[in-house]
Amino acid sequence: MPKRSALISPWSRPVALSHSHYDHAGGLEALCRINNHLELFLHPDCLASRSNLLSKDHLLGICKAVHQTAGPTDIGDGIRLTGAIPRVTDFEDAGRSVVEDQALFFETLEGVVILVGCAHAGVVNTLHYVGQLNAGKPIHAVIGGMHLIDATKKRIGKTIEAFIQYDLKLISAGHCTGESACEAMAGELGDRFIPLSAGLVFEF
Repeated sequence: MPKRSALISPWSRPVALSHSHYDHAGGLEALCRINNHLELFLHPDCLASRSNLLSKDHLLGICKAVHQTAGPTDIGDGIRLTGAIPRVTDFEDAGRSVVEDQALFFETLEGVVILVGCAHAGVVNTLHYVGQLNAGKPIHAVIGGMHLIDATKKRIGKTIEAFIQYDLKLISAGHCTGESACEAMAGELGDRFIPLSAGLVFEF
């Protein structure tokens, strides 16, 4: 088993935040108060003054530690965060409005598994960047919200094309992905696509 990161102690419990939107960060305070060993990993831009909940002083008052992940970061046991994701595709209208967006990834016997919160940086941009960080090792799965709810058919199609080019064996999407994108994925990807729902468990 990979060694635990020196960033956190064996008794700590790491929590990684994909971005600062309320539907992802709204339960942080309650979680921190339940578990006083919690160490929080987030991009520095999550600590903007626009959110009292995510001010560093506030979080340090309720968490054991707050780690800022501007770049790729190992949070222990072979689990890594991307930090800010470069936005390089010409079809993902990722913009710069959620600059703190990051993804979590880890290696398994089947290949690399990527977990995304909303993929505000673009799910294909995320695949590209994780591929770079892992020196081109095969990516087995991408799981999470993919922010395609308002995407054009062209963008959805190009996203599915990228999934096929990466030869992903598992794509599980929900949350902000949207019904149209999920239906298109199910039609094009067959049993490689699994709708993401609460209580769903994957083993790798």
